[in-house]
Amino acid sequence: MLLLTPGNPVVTVQLKNSAGNPISGGVVKYYSDGWKLFGTTDASGQVIGQLKAGVYPFTMKYANTHQLKVQNITTNTTIMFQTGRVYSESGRCTHYHANVWQAFSQNMELLPGIYMFRYNDIIPIRLHTIAGGTLSHIH
Repeated sequence: MLLLTPGNPVVTVQLKNSAGNPISGGVVKYYSDGWKLFGTTDASGQVIGQLKAGVYPFTMKYANTHQLKVQNITTNTTIMFQTGRVYSESGRCTHYHANVWQAFSQNMELLPGIYMFRYNDIIPIRLHTIAGGTLSHIH
C-alpha cells in the first residue's frame, strides 16, 4: 500500500514491450543524493511511488540492459520505458553484450541502445542499434 505525503507527486514508471504490452521484472532506480531503488515493475508493467517535486534521473534495468531518462515530475509524473524486439534474420545470433555476454533468444525484447551481437558465422560480432517500440532485424 502506497502511503501518500500531501503535496508530493505520485510517480508512475512504466515498462512496455515493443507492442505496448506491460513487462514485469524491470528494476527502476532514481537519483537523489545517490541512486535509490524505486521498485520493480509488476504484472501491469508499473512501479508507483511518491517523490518530492523536482527533476530526477531514472534508470530502468531489464534483461541486463539499462536506459536512463531525466524527467521533471512536477509537470509530468509518468515515465515510460519501451523495449525493442530483436529478430535475427540468419538465425545465427547467439549472444548480445550488456555488461557481459548474454544468451540471445529470437524475438527477445531489449531496452533501446547500441549493442554488440555475436554470431556463429563468418562475421562473428556486429553492432546494432535497438530502438524502443520497433522490430529490429539483425543479421
